[in-house]
Amino acid sequence: MQEPTQQTPPPVILGPPAEIDAATLAFCAAISPHAPIYVPVDPQPHAKVAYCFDNSVRQAGMQGGEAAYGWAIWRWPGRWFEAEHHAVWRHPDGSLLDVTPQLGDPERILFLPDPEKVYDPSTYRRNVIAPDADNALAAEYIELVRQRTDITDRYWYPGVEVLPLFSAEDQARLAPIDARMSELRAALVGDPSAPFVAEISEPGHPLHAAWRELNRSVDAHPSRGLVRDNEVRKLLTLLRRDHPVLAARLDPQRIALWEPPVSCGTRWLLLGLALLLSACILYLVYGRATRPPPQPVVVVTPEPLTNQRVDIDRALEEIFGEQLSIADIERNPSLLRLLESVWNNAREDGTPESFAAEVSAVLKEHYRANMSTASAEDLLAYHRLMLENARALRGLSVEDCAAFASGKEFDASLMPADLAQREIALAARILPNAQRQAGSQTDFVMPAAISAEVIRRAKLTPTDLAQALAGKGTPERVCGARIALWETLLDLPASRSVPLLRKF
Repeated sequence: MQEPTQQTPPPVILGPPAEIDAATLAFCAAISPHAPIYVPVDPQPHAKVAYCFDNSVRQAGMQGGEAAYGWAIWRWPGRWFEAEHHAVWRHPDGSLLDVTPQLGDPERILFLPDPEKVYDPSTYRRNVIAPDADNALAAEYIELVRQRTDITDRYWYPGVEVLPLFSAEDQARLAPIDARMSELRAALVGDPSAPFVAEISEPGHPLHAAWRELNRSVDAHPSRGLVRDNEVRKLLTLLRRDHPVLAARLDPQRIALWEPPVSCGTRWLLLGLALLLSACILYLVYGRATRPPPQPVVVVTPEPLTNQRVDIDRALEEIFGEQLSIADIERNPSLLRLLESVWNNAREDGTPESFAAEVSAVLKEHYRANMSTASAEDLLAYHRLMLENARALRGLSVEDCAAFASGKEFDASLMPADLAQREIALAARILPNAQRQAGSQTDFVMPAAISAEVIRRAKLTPTDLAQALAGKGTPERVCGARIALWETLLDLPASRSVPLLRKF
């Protein structure tokens, strides 16, 4: 296809969403009723770029399974979301893998299943695009994409890979569209608020929770979320000072939940209190100069535990955000009874301030204790996270890496925020279905070939490896042995690694 203009457009920075937040879920819900999931990317030797359907079908023909159809979800934070018709390979054990090379070489993609959208060579499916954070420039750009596609689609026919030369009339129609799109791309790349949106959209940002809170729908969440007042106030001040365009996009009703209007009577009362406080300060400074000023005491009174279902749901939102609710937990009666017991104990002991922490501890133990019953996809995702965590800790503190590998206490503050958020998302997916299994778990027995590979990677003798995997020896050996074992198992085909990881 010959482009009607010769301009080189500025880059468009699309990639997999960093998290499955409310905005991502809303975009996906408009396309497919299924839930989006992260799928690892492992390009196969036979796979070609942009041939995901052929690649997945060929992979299924070689190793069994089938092609799974849906959409690859991309996001340019603060600009737009984009859904691209896509296929991944479903392994015979049910796990998903994207075997197609992706631009930018991401480790995973966000895949939105849509089984009814089977690839049909005679049908062209457009990408679905929507603005992120109500970005007006992105909305204009997306409308121009639609106008441009309306023109170029007429040149498409089944089997074409390169569109033919556009007619002189269509080139004339496309020229102003392309010129304006180039201007908008440049503006979007240089949007002063866009880098801030991208940064604060990352789960590890200190104001991320406040950002999510201020962007939640009042209709879906009519009350305030579990976010610190000072964080919301700090974010509002920052937005109004440095990003007034973003501040103007916020829902006034949402802001009103955090900044209720002050009545005239209240204003006079506050003024009186301010004058009284000023008088007290003057007295302390000038009238009692020899007396040291008292230290300020801030007393935070937690909300009492009065409604079991509401209190549990509030604790879940504090831990998981919008990823897990009491409605999800109710699908798992045994886990629900466990949380109800925690609530009863906290209420009887009069310790509402520790209730959320106790719920978090119970859920973490339940999630990890039942990992062997998780789906193959979730099991592999869990152990990949454990490997990433161990690698990250080794670079910061080999002692904490060894403690982590041995299941002992370690400095969790060293854990990268993005990995912690990914584990929270994984736990939210697993917990509603995590059921304790009767009987004892079978012992983990390492096949000889795998043991030899672990020994090679860890650079240890068989005896030292056995000791290190048992948590004995130097921190370097304990940490390195566990990483070598994870790497070896996760490099295997899922059909071999999953049975072993279930016993791990």
